[in-house]
Amino acid sequence: MSDLEARLKEDKALRDTARQIVAADLAQVKGDTPERSIARRAADGVSETSFSLADRALGYATANPLLVGGGLIAVLLFVLRGRLAELLFGGFDRHDDDGEGDGAEPSPRYEP
Repeated sequence: MSDLEARLKEDKALRDTARQIVAADLAQVKGDTPERSIARRAADGVSETSFSLADRALGYATANPLLVGGGLIAVLLFVLRGRLAELLFGGFDRHDDDGEGDGAEPSPRYEP
């Protein structure tokens, strides 16, 4: 029985040591939680994601400069579509050079 008792004593000592390690780890995790609030953790996650997205966008723009340039030009043309239409179609008022019109109404102005 003494061999069995010695083994039981060793197992209890190992169990107590393991319990102390787990308790120390749990205390460390609990100690870290109040330092970083939920909002701070969310902000860290958002900033990490945004940096990752910016890095991917830069890589894409470097690999495909013509596509990115074409997209920027398309957005610029869309934003300026009213002014461009006025420049292109606003000056045609169907009047002759001598000041007399041909009887037709002036073309309507383009308004987006």
